[in-house]
Amino acid sequence: MHLSRRGLGLAALAAPFAPRLVTAQTVARQGRILVGFAAGGSNDIIARLLAERLAGTYAPSLLVENRTGASGRLAMEAARAAEPDGGVMVHTPASVVTVQPHLTPNDTRFDVFADYAPVSTTASFAYVLAAGPGALGITDFASFLAAARLGGGLPFGTPGSGTGPHLTGIQLGITTGTELTHVPYRGGAASMADLVGGQIPVSINVLAEALPHAQSGRIRLLAVSSPERLARLPDVPTLAELGAPAATREDWFGVLLPARTPAPIVAALNAGIGRALAEPSMRDRMQALELTPLHETPQAFAARLRRDFDHVGALVRAGRITPS
Repeated sequence: MHLSRRGLGLAALAAPFAPRLVTAQTVARQGRILVGFAAGGSNDIIARLLAERLAGTYAPSLLVENRTGASGRLAMEAARAAEPDGGVMVHTPASVVTVQPHLTPNDTRFDVFADYAPVSTTASFAYVLAAGPGALGITDFASFLAAARLGGGLPFGTPGSGTGPHLTGIQLGITTGTELTHVPYRGGAASMADLVGGQIPVSINVLAEALPHAQSGRIRLLAVSSPERLARLPDVPTLAELGAPAATREDWFGVLLPARTPAPIVAALNAGIGRALAEPSMRDRMQALELTPLHETPQAFAARLRRDFDHVGALVRAGRITPS
């Protein structure tokens, strides 16, 4: 190939700038991962694990900032207002962006589809249906259905109104044609305490809350909401196996950047998250929290957001769910 002297000169001028085209896809200053809940929870722990692994590649360092309040909405609002340069991201559970806009439309000051650039999910998790010692003779899913069909509304406890377990119970009642009465608690631990104590017959909760009680024999796990059986619970059937596939539900955590963040930066962060989730130490830590690492493309995550948002909206209307 022949290059003129002028062409050689232009190539020489361009060469020193080539590395900048690569580094421009990452953040040159300290980044921040906003978390809408207090330190110590699964959402916060994953954010800190990501911050450690993205430091030195995506950004020189990353700080996890807990912007607590308004059930996670304050962190979303702060991320929306940030500069779209990749320096500020938010790590959020699905409920903040798929449930709360339907439950608290007047208090939700963001539009998840207009105000953010989806980057990737980070983890998925399912729920378990469990029966306690005073559970009206409920020992398996068939006896659960029999008790629910007696009339009067079989009570089921959850960590709170509008949570994933609440929505799972609403869908389960619709799918099986049974009457279930929601009993919201202030967190999963409180719900489990009353289940173990016999104050409520059944509960739907995250596996991390229910598993210790099941292992001690104080409660019985009837079903899991995941599409497939969980590796930790090979003998516990899925709701789909038991004839209620429409009640299948997995929730997730995910990372979003402000809208108008350049696509190369979104891609760079997505790739960094993928590398972090592939590390054995990261996967082991997440699995200890009963979470499954989940890395998706920005396009797949955006499709998941739309699908889950629309599905939850239909459930909220069908179940006439209001904030507790």
